[in-house]
Amino acid sequence: DTAHPLAVVEFAAWSRLRHPHVVRAYELLRASSGPLPPGTPYLVLELVRGLPVHRALRAGAETPSVLEEVARRILRALDHVHRAGIVHRDLKPGNVLVGPSRRELGRVKLTDFGLASESGRAGEPGHISGSIPYVAPEAILGLEVDGRADLYGLGVLLFFLATGRLPLASRSPERWIRWHLDGPPAEPRQLRPELPARFAELVVRLTKRACDARPADATEALSILGSAPARTGFDSIPELPLGERAQVRFALDGARGGAQRELELPSHPGHARATRRELTIRAAAAGVTCLTLERTAGAR
Repeated sequence: DTAHPLAVVEFAAWSRLRHPHVVRAYELLRASSGPLPPGTPYLVLELVRGLPVHRALRAGAETPSVLEEVARRILRALDHVHRAGIVHRDLKPGNVLVGPSRRELGRVKLTDFGLASESGRAGEPGHISGSIPYVAPEAILGLEVDGRADLYGLGVLLFFLATGRLPLASRSPERWIRWHLDGPPAEPRQLRPELPARFAELVVRLTKRACDARPADATEALSILGSAPARTGFDSIPELPLGERAQVRFALDGARGGAQRELELPSHPGHARATRRELTIRAAAAGVTCLTLERTAGAR
């Protein structure tokens, strides 16, 4: 008994990814009850409390430091994705999540790999995958695509976040296709002259029509922005070691069978946060209730 072929392919690609700026895919299951028809495949994903980037940030009004940090985090995510041999193929505002934060910028997570494919694969003739304003010229032409197609989509996204507008004011797919193939450069400083030259250079280079004219990969694109400010560490939660992930899984398996199970959080603060995250996601999928117990000396 297998899930829908498209769901299997999506999960196979997504589940290989392990990065602080990529939403985790945990399990592919079939619905047995609830709002979905029985037998419908569904993915169990990491819970991210946040909003799409165009709703979490003020497009056209964010500071250059925030814009550059968004670009860095998405590029780090893409570097991991592309090193895994995957092309996202649908980089757009709705697929970049930003979590709440009292600081300048919350956690940034790349999500929705429903259109992802192996690097170097060509599209179907006459069929365009992805959102038209963000699709790369080579994808429009049905040519082979690699990570540089995602970099193109990121360039358009950064233009929108920086200026509050897309580089073409049109809802016509035909006009957008013409713009992607032979339109003027996407130069954000024409609308916001105060933007740093390096940020504007990044956007222009990412949106070059010829893929060979773009940065070769996400690492080269990151080099255009130069060194980033020192990181505070609040943004990322480390990956939970396999042994501790197994303890969570065994405890939940027992709880699903009707038993009560107790887990002690690791002493390492990062691993404790990672354990809470793993437990929250898997418990919600299994319908298990979790309680947090405070321990004091000499008592339980």
